[in-house]
Amino acid sequence: KIDYGGGDECFPESRWMPPSGVQVGTVYNGLGDPTTPGWASVDGCERLSEESVELRGDSPGIPSLPISAADAEVILRSVVGGIGPGILNLSYVGKTVIAEIENVIGVIEGEQEPDR
Repeated sequence: KIDYGGGDECFPESRWMPPSGVQVGTVYNGLGDPTTPGWASVDGCERLSEESVELRGDSPGIPSLPISAADAEVILRSVVGGIGPGILNLSYVGKTVIAEIENVIGVIEGEQEPDR
């Protein structure tokens, strides 16, 4: 796991993300396509159902959206009162689609040290 916070100074003076930074990775804990664990995800291949993917536990069971520490602070400061009932009635509209993605890889050679 990568830790994105914790330092007093932020990039470029240190490795820590600034308060406005947002983690842009994924909340999926597996490798590759969650519907094809362990095999290639190509047209016509066998895929797990949405229910099977959920049962594997590699993806969060609730909707999630990474936000910055600065935004989280605003939300937490606006929470008043004690602990709530522990129940939240949440509705959201989402669409699960199978779509092709492309990985783009670039190389920028350095002038001083081209191999790094």
